[in-house]
Amino acid sequence: MKNKTLYLDGVSRDACILTWSGRDYSEPPLEISTGTVSNLTIHATADGTPGLVPGGYCLHADFDPELGGTLVIDNVNFINDVTTAVGIATRAHFTAEIRNCLIETLGDAPAFFTHDWETGGAAVDTAGQVLSVENCVIRSSSSDTAAFTIHSQEVSAGAAEIRLIGNTVENTAAGGQTLALYRFSGRCLYPVGYLGGSDFLLSTDSSGNSEPQMNYATYRQPSGPAAATPLFLPTPETAAAAAGRQQ
Repeated sequence: MKNKTLYLDGVSRDACILTWSGRDYSEPPLEISTGTVSNLTIHATADGTPGLVPGGYCLHADFDPELGGTLVIDNVNFINDVTTAVGIATRAHFTAEIRNCLIETLGDAPAFFTHDWETGGAAVDTAGQVLSVENCVIRSSSSDTAAFTIHSQEVSAGAAEIRLIGNTVENTAAGGQTLALYRFSGRCLYPVGYLGGSDFLLSTDSSGNSEPQMNYATYRQPSGPAAATPLFLPTPETAAAAAGRQQ
């Protein structure tokens, strides 16, 4: 359904359960670009045969038909027994809103993975990329990967905005990481910004999240090219520069 606008509305998360194998990346339970998904459960099971790339998201949105559109996901359980539960990438003038959801993986992977638009050139219009995540529980049990993983892989000058309100991020593994932000392959065009120069900008109303890094008032920046490096509080100069970019 990635080339069509899809409206998928269930009766309730308990009564409407869509089940499909999570073993094949190319054939996940749901691929979508624009539309709405609400009031149901999507369960990716460990049944089936692995594809050329093993592991498929419960919901995968990373397609050019997103351009200029909107995707709204409300009151959905995403449960993946194999790999990442939700994978979303932004596009120009595209807004993805995810709210009131459980996003959970039982596999050794992030529960929620997102990245900005890999465009290939500065001349491409990359404005208006927005991801909003509100009142969600993001949960994993991986000792190797963070529950909520954000990659900045933009190769042109457009920065995406990420809005995070009232979310809880959990990793039940001993010493497991909850949040990670990386610059993909060292790409990063900005010297400062949300969490150390990622091309995602944290909205000024981001608040009420379980992780301080997700709240605008208390976010931290990594000292190196990836969020896996030691963290430090932003200096007045970098904080002021980041705030200026938010306006």
